[in-house]
Amino acid sequence: MGCVGGAPAAEIAALAAYDGYHDTANCNYIDGWAWDANRPDCPVNVNVYDGDTLLQTLPADRPRDDLARSGMGAGRHGFRYPLGDRLMKRIRDGRPHSIRVTVAGSEFALRSTPKTINCPIIPGLQ
Repeated sequence: MGCVGGAPAAEIAALAAYDGYHDTANCNYIDGWAWDANRPDCPVNVNVYDGDTLLQTLPADRPRDDLARSGMGAGRHGFRYPLGDRLMKRIRDGRPHSIRVTVAGSEFALRSTPKTINCPIIPGLQ
């Protein structure tokens, strides 16, 4: 089964063998990796949340040498979500935020998620 087309999404999710790790959540970016061991060369999408609010869905398709060395397909299962200007007011409010990452279309939460960040207020940003 290839990466494009093929089985319906629900069937793929039912047969999936997801794994992944939420490496970092800080005031600048969120990153980690996710893959489906049954489809090792097909990227999965991840959902990034602040609490229950979906911030972004993005592909876990960035190359990572550590994953390739571990035999995870070609190793293209990393993701990085920069917290750009759009999120600065939301995140840089001096309050704790619970950042969690799941595989999109599933209930699978990456290992080591959620992570709490508490970014200082930037004067003039609020």
